[in-house]
Order: sequence, then C-alpha cells, then structure tokens
Amino acid sequence: MSKSTQLKFHKNRCSLWARLPFVDRIEGKPGYNSWCVPRDGGYFGGCESGKALGMIYLKYLRENGRGLGGNLQFVVMDMCGLGFSAGRLTDEQDALKGQIVGFFTLLEDWLEQAVKHGGHKLDNLEEPKLLRYANHWLSVKDAEVNNESD
Repeated sequence: MSKSTQLKFHKNRCSLWARLPFVDRIEGKPGYNSWCVPRDGGYFGGCESGKALGMIYLKYLRENGRGLGGNLQFVVMDMCGLGFSAGRLTDEQDALKGQIVGFFTLLEDWLEQAVKHGGHKLDNLEEPKLLRYANHWLSVKDAEVNNESD
C-alpha cells in the first residue's frame, strides 16, 4: 500500500467523528463517508485491519459516547454502498437500509453502555499502534498470509 492510501487520523477536523481514520470525504458524495477504507489486504488482511479499526471505534465510543442517533448504522451502510444514493433505491434496498438503521442503532446503544461500564481495558489501547496495525494488514496479500502458514 502506498503512503497516499494509508489511513490516518484527521486531528484538525471539528467533528470528533470525522477525525477517525475510517471517516473521510469521497468525490461525488456530500458530507463524510463513514467507511472510507481501501479495499486492500485480501480476506485475512481485511479481517485484521477491520478488528483494529473496530477497536478504534470502541475506544471512540467509550470516550465520546454515541451522539444523537449514533454512527454505527452509517458505517454499515457505507460498507454496503447504501449510504448515499444518487438515484432512487429499490424497495428491497430501502427495506435493507431501514433494517440496518434499526439493528445497528440498537446495538450501538448497548455497545455504548458496555464500553462505558466495562471497557476500562480500552483506556490502555494506543490508537497510533492500532492504526499502524490496520495499515499493515491493508498492505498484505492473502497469498503472503497463506505462504507464511506453510
């Protein structure tokens, strides 16, 4: 992965959410995309980078709460390509979007309480290390992982 595609924290942004490394602007979409992560690293690299970014999200949730309406549903919708639609959604896509919002809004309510009351181990995690780990795994190819296990 080239330096230009590596994720980074956006410390100068006003919104705490927009400062996260997986939140960024993309051309043709107003506002921020809540999952602006290169689709690199293959399946195994994706799993590991996703875990690291998930820990960054949980740490964010512990420190800042979920905010009005939450954000997790937007992450999932942007992962699935349903976040911003220039055209009309099909009835099935619209139903899926509603299901995502309902399901992940509820989960985020519970996650917020879990990390607030039982997530003290998150306080010891260093975000720069988690981000380096995520970027490392975005640069790995599945063939490299498979060769290591031989």
